[in-house]
Amino acid sequence: MKITEEYIIKVQNLSKKFGKKVILDNVNVKFKQGESVAILGNNGMGKSTFLRMICGLTTTSKGKIIYDKDIKFNYIPENYSKLNLTVEEYLKCIGELENLSKEEYSAKIKILYEDFYLENMKDVPMKHLSKGTLQKVAVLQALIKKPDVLLLDEPLSGQDINSQKNFIRIVKQLISQGVTVIMSCHEMFLVEELSSRILQIENKGIFEIQKPKLEKIIYTIIVFEKKENSTIQLDLELKDIGEYSEDEESLTLKVIESSSNKLLLKMLQDGYVLKYFK
Repeated sequence: MKITEEYIIKVQNLSKKFGKKVILDNVNVKFKQGESVAILGNNGMGKSTFLRMICGLTTTSKGKIIYDKDIKFNYIPENYSKLNLTVEEYLKCIGELENLSKEEYSAKIKILYEDFYLENMKDVPMKHLSKGTLQKVAVLQALIKKPDVLLLDEPLSGQDINSQKNFIRIVKQLISQGVTVIMSCHEMFLVEELSSRILQIENKGIFEIQKPKLEKIIYTIIVFEKKENSTIQLDLELKDIGEYSEDEESLTLKVIESSSNKLLLKMLQDGYVLKYFK
């Protein structure tokens, strides 16, 4: 399905402030049905806040958001709550809220469990899940039923590489079916894969920028054994890191080849054990 000329969301003169701090000021932007829009910007510039305002989870301080119709939003936040429910109990509740029959839910969730390698985690309470696994649950709850608009806030955070590939494939399918995708992310490869338009948040405004025509970049995959209670401090620019993911046992980084030796040396000096290098 091609992008239509119909604007389904119109943001008019929107401003947002927390206390006296102005985050966004007099923003005007429109979104068409079936387009995929990436929102770029440094941390703390208002990307997550903007997504939450679009779907009504956060109020505006000024201005308005006009919807062409009664829009169904699905939202994948960057951080997800650690509930006392098991993964299956929680997702079954989502299926019921989406008015899916037991048969429809069972068929859909079986595929999603397989795509995101969660078959063995469905009976684990969410409060015991790692950040990466919890992020997968956030993805699943948004993909159980097709929305009109899918909002993604750093959707690849914590996902392993195979799950990332399946996620991109599924989102591409939704876009082809006319779903509007609006995402906040910093991974340029994801922008290249999914986005038809790019917005930049800067100086409290949102501006459209030309989609960068990046040269073919050669990446190196490096996998390390995970250390307990570790926090990685990398002396690399975000542009050098194509993907980053972790699970219970490993840390996986996809790094621009020219920066791979620098990262490898840094990680080994910090006590990480190399599992795989390609």
